[in-house]
Amino acid sequence: MKGYTVVTSEGRKAGRVVDVVGGNLVVEQGLVFKRRRPLPSALAHPDDVERVVRTSVSSGVLRDAPSLEDADLVAEHYGLAGADVNPVTRGQGDVLPEDPAQPADDSAVAERARIRENMGPGEGRLDRGNSIGITGGDRFRDAGS
Repeated sequence: MKGYTVVTSEGRKAGRVVDVVGGNLVVEQGLVFKRRRPLPSALAHPDDVERVVRTSVSSGVLRDAPSLEDADLVAEHYGLAGADVNPVTRGQGDVLPEDPAQPADDSAVAERARIRENMGPGEGRLDRGNSIGITGGDRFRDAGS
C-alpha cells in the first residue's frame, strides 16, 4: 500500500501511505512541513485498482492523531481497544458498576425483556406502510358487503 493516496470519509485527499508499522499505516501529510500520522489498518480500505486507501475517519481525526510511538494513545484516539490489561469493561458477562456499557436504568432493560418474553412469533413487527396490520386490501371490500 506504500504510495497509495489516503481519502477520508469526506472524500478529501489526506496524504499518502509511506509505511506500515504494526497494525497502522503511516500517512504523510503536508507539502512543505511534512507530518506523519498513524491510521489503523482496521479503518483503512485499500483499492488496488485506483491505488487509493479509503478510510471511515474524517480528515480532522486523522490530522489530530497522536504520535505513532504510543500504540495505546493511537488506539484510544481512534476509539479502538487498547492494550489495557485491566479495562473497565472486562467481557464474559462481567458487569462492573463503573462499566460505561452498562445501561443507566436497569428497570428499562427488565421491562424490554419482559415485553419480548410475552410476544408471539411475528408480533411487534410492522410491515412498511401498513401500520394497522392489515395485509390485504380485499378485507375492506368484503367487510362492507
